[in-house]
Amino acid sequence: MLISIEENINGLSVWFSGSMDHSDQIRLLDLAERLEASPALLCVFNLSELDHLDGTGLGMLLFVYDCALSAGKRVEIHGLQNQIKRLFRSEDFEMTAPSPWPGRAMAPAPYSV
Repeated sequence: MLISIEENINGLSVWFSGSMDHSDQIRLLDLAERLEASPALLCVFNLSELDHLDGTGLGMLLFVYDCALSAGKRVEIHGLQNQIKRLFRSEDFEMTAPSPWPGRAMAPAPYSV
């Protein structure tokens, strides 16, 4: 998986591409630390180039998302597609997602698909 980060006056944009799995844990922990340390108030996760997400990858993505929220960031999710879009729209996922999460009634920010 590749992670690209752009930080500007509007906030942080994080692009994920490739396959997110157990081998990406260290990179995602580093990303969580960077998001927590950033003064940006907005964080946009772009998943449009993410091809695959396994269970560990999903857990780590939820962790990074939660870290950003805990650091006071507004988080937007953009580019949900294919398998990942179906996963996030699943009723079973509703029980495991932290609140707020895109697609849930309490989502604080819009997301695009």
